[in-house]
Amino acid sequence: MSSSASMSSSALAAALGAPPAQQLTRSNFLLWKALVLPAFRGANVMSLLDGSDRAPAKTVEVEDSEKNKIQVPNSAYVDWMARDQQVLRFLLNTLSPDVLSHLLEVTSTAEAWTAINAMFKTASRTKVQHLRGELNDTKKLSMTADQYYTKMKSFASELSALGKPVADDELLGYVPMTCAMESRRMAPLYLLQIWRAAVISALVVARLLLLVFAVLTVVPIVEVVAMATVMKTVATGDVTMIVAAGAVMSAVVTVVTVEMTDVTDAGMMVVVIVSAVLMVVVGV
Repeated sequence: MSSSASMSSSALAAALGAPPAQQLTRSNFLLWKALVLPAFRGANVMSLLDGSDRAPAKTVEVEDSEKNKIQVPNSAYVDWMARDQQVLRFLLNTLSPDVLSHLLEVTSTAEAWTAINAMFKTASRTKVQHLRGELNDTKKLSMTADQYYTKMKSFASELSALGKPVADDELLGYVPMTCAMESRRMAPLYLLQIWRAAVISALVVARLLLLVFAVLTVVPIVEVVAMATVMKTVATGDVTMIVAAGAVMSAVVTVVTVEMTDVTDAGMMVVVIVSAVLMVVVGV
């Protein structure tokens, strides 16, 4: 068993590799995290960090030769403890003495990882506010367009690492258009925005033209025919014709309502077709 545990320990050490040279300080949490997480993922020990890989029971119940139940050490707990402490040692070796002094009482990987993240959580919120301020206040001044874009993009990247990503459209809002068009990397983003705006404008204009056409042609024609139908039916006194004429007038009102309530054009066309059929039925 000890040989197997030793091999497991050796394999884990090889998977973790050497601790990064950049130790965690009070000012480099994001950089440090980016360096240590790949090692933990590669060694498949993230479950030890987040606490989902919990320690097994220290002892298990077995029967001795006389059928008496006794408690004996759990080999699964021994193996788990060996893995956890090895990862904890690796983690603590990545901390600067200043940060390490706050973790002298931790006894497990999950406990240490939770304490580290809690320690820098408030600092992260402050950092987000600072980076947002930098995005708002940074001016191009003497920088080239590419230098300015690189600086602004670095703020966005740091915000993304803090869980507050900045979309491309939002980033463009912080950058003057003339500067963006000068930058080879930002120009495509602005051109895409311009193209989107042009397409939307074209669709709006087409919709307005269709609405004008409907108001100037379809609605007046139906109104005239409907009024003639009503006059004819009132003169004849035909009950059936009066009902049909009422349906035609209802269709006219519906057409107007369609336009006022922005129902789809397909729905309006259905109303017009129904109105035409009714007009044929009443014999106008």
